Amino acid sequence: MKSEFAWRLGLGWLVGRRIALLTTVRADGGLRKSQIPFLFSGGWFYAPAAAPWIDDLKLHAEATIQAGPGHKGVTGRRIEDRRELEEAKTVAAGTPWSTVDDWVLFEPTGRVAPMMTPPDLVWVWAIVPVALTVGRFLGRR
Repeated sequence: MKSEFAWRLGLGWLVGRRIALLTTVRADGGLRKSQIPFLFSGGWFYAPAAAPWIDDLKLHAEATIQAGPGHKGVTGRRIEDRRELEEAKTVAAGTPWSTVDDWVLFEPTGRVAPMMTPPDLVWVWAIVPVALTVGRFLGRR
């Protein structure tokens, strides 16, 4: 639940610049939501391979990525081809992930993917100023 809180607050546009919310299908058929660092280049998403979601992709390669303001249906796979791995390292040059040797490539599928974590808590932003104002008013008494 923690991993999706920023998206639920409507902050996906901010958080999603370098962190994506990845939704995969687990071995038991349930959904797993993971925050993953990502890089975007040439229409593809690159992410350092990490457990446990990497195992989900072995069983079911289709996933959904929410990054920035949008969401896309993707197919994910571990990069094993030397040329593709060099491309991932080139994309990662100058980032905190430049030393990573194990990468996953997410290719957009073009399929319509549902938004797995809608911004259903944006109403909180309207309540916070009211609560702060009331708190100030009551604190002056």
